[in-house]
Parts: sequence; structure tokens; C-alpha cells
Amino acid sequence: MTKDELKRKLKSARDCQKLLENDFDERQRLRNLAERMTPVYSNAPRNRSAKNQDGKILDLVEYEAIITDDMNKLVQALAEVRAIINYAGNDRLCLVLRMRYLNYYSWSKIAGELNYDIKHVERLHRIAINNILQNMR
Repeated sequence: MTKDELKRKLKSARDCQKLLENDFDERQRLRNLAERMTPVYSNAPRNRSAKNQDGKILDLVEYEAIITDDMNKLVQALAEVRAIINYAGNDRLCLVLRMRYLNYYSWSKIAGELNYDIKHVERLHRIAINNILQNMR
């Protein structure tokens, strides 16, 4: 595995998380559409809106299955990232990687949390990546 492949794998959980957040937004949009009611000003039945309502509910049910699938992908990606991070070696290196790839912290936030300089955090990250590549062989 190359360095770029490793970094791509570590970032995969974040990509799954963003996809899932998008799914939740879409589900909420579909729920809002399904719950929207239009006033009826006549006593005549309105079959067209009932069929439309059923279609929206079916879309929502189908989207729930998509969300479940994406949640499973996220759980799998998080497990893979955790397993990879454990190859880093010591706890400090693992902590930097967890903050970056599981908590999605920026370099400056990691530096602030650990009371390190940003350059030092980036150096620890490089060391951790190199350790993982060596230990996974």
C-alpha cells in the first residue's frame, strides 16, 4: 500500500459520514413532502393527491433502505480506519490520527487540543503514516 492509498483509506470514513449526512437531509426533505397537506375546498375526492402522497411515502421507505445501507458502510469504514490507526505504534501517534480521521479535526484544532505547534502535529502525522506503512508489511 502506498502513502496516497493509505491516506485515501483513512479519509474514507469522512466521505461515508458526509454521504450519510446528505442522506439525512434528503430524508427530511422527503418527509416534509410526504407530510405536506393541501387544503381541500370541495367535498369531491381527490384521487390525484392521494396517489401522489402514496408515491412520496414509497420514496421515503426506499430512502430509509439507502440510509441503512450507507450507515453500514460508515460503520465498516470506521472499523477499518480504527484497525489501520492501531498500526501507528504509540498512543500519541494514534491520538493524532484518531483526532484527524475519526473526529475530523483540522490541524490547528488538533494542535490546540494537544498544546502542540501545528508543524509538530504534522510531523507526528508523518511519523504515524510511515509507522503504519512499515507495520502493515
